[in-house]
Amino acid sequence: MQMKHWLLTLSIGVAACSSGGDTTVAAGTTPTTTATDPTPLTQGVDYTELADHSDRDNWTCDNDTIRDAGTGDILAAAVTIIDNPGALQRAINSNSIPSHRVGDFPNSGNPNSIGEVDVSYTVAMRVATEQPSTTSPSDVASVAVSIGGVLFEPNTAEVYNNDRNSGWNYEALTIGAAANGDLAGAIGYLGTDCNNAHVQPTGKYHYHGMPEELLSDLLIARGRSVNDPAMVLVGYAADGYPLYARYGYADPMDSTSAIVPVTGSYELKTGTRPSGPGGSYDGTFVQDWEFVDGSGDLDACNGRYGVTPEFPNGIYHYFLTDDYPFLQRCVWGEPTDDARLGAQG
Repeated sequence: MQMKHWLLTLSIGVAACSSGGDTTVAAGTTPTTTATDPTPLTQGVDYTELADHSDRDNWTCDNDTIRDAGTGDILAAAVTIIDNPGALQRAINSNSIPSHRVGDFPNSGNPNSIGEVDVSYTVAMRVATEQPSTTSPSDVASVAVSIGGVLFEPNTAEVYNNDRNSGWNYEALTIGAAANGDLAGAIGYLGTDCNNAHVQPTGKYHYHGMPEELLSDLLIARGRSVNDPAMVLVGYAADGYPLYARYGYADPMDSTSAIVPVTGSYELKTGTRPSGPGGSYDGTFVQDWEFVDGSGDLDACNGRYGVTPEFPNGIYHYFLTDDYPFLQRCVWGEPTDDARLGAQG
């Protein structure tokens, strides 16, 4: 049985930033809203794009050293990726410490400090030309893990009126909450940094969207930059299929075609919410969005079949996108149990 073992130590360069959120609300705050929409949609604004949080203190990722909140000791990323071809499995183990620059934690929207949280994540090893059935998706707590060992988690713990039975879940990254003064004051933008990431009460740093600094580092490792885009593998989904960031081939089956930004296929619903918070569908809640087949480049799980640099004969693969849903909200292949549980920690 042949096995491969890598120890990844990534040093991150400077990157462009976008926006993000997840499992924490500052102590004493209660998400609230009103029956009427306090911020009507503005004509000409693309509400499927990320909000601009650049004026927030933690938005700039200028911290290249992460320290333990109690001891002050420097926390270094520790990641191993072990491929077991005989069992068709890939094991990714990490301490959840990002090896790239981050924003300020804690901050006004996220009261937690980054800490070491051991994560063990096992996924299937997928082979060239493989693709899943796209008729029965699975919802999972952790949809993917980066090659740096940091998890991608789409869901947040924040719900309308703190009622988990309300049927309205706050969306981490869309402009609705950021543009809505009442809501923004209540949930504090969830305190994400330029990597669209923040920190759980356990100390686990995790992504809700594009990991800008990680992507920048991987481009630099290729001798490129954020201004010289490429199709970059950034991680593996819970079902083992590869995950790429932002760019893909204009023709999914032609690696000589242009490199272009890839778009999701979700749109805001029209009209007003029939219950709960009421008001216009503005992207504040997950339930404000719906999949519209053909409106973008990708399927309901933010993926497609095609060729990639690592799989030149073609494979099904997922994308991180700059528009909703930002990262896949489901997987088509069979996820592992640790993905269903959100991995350890």
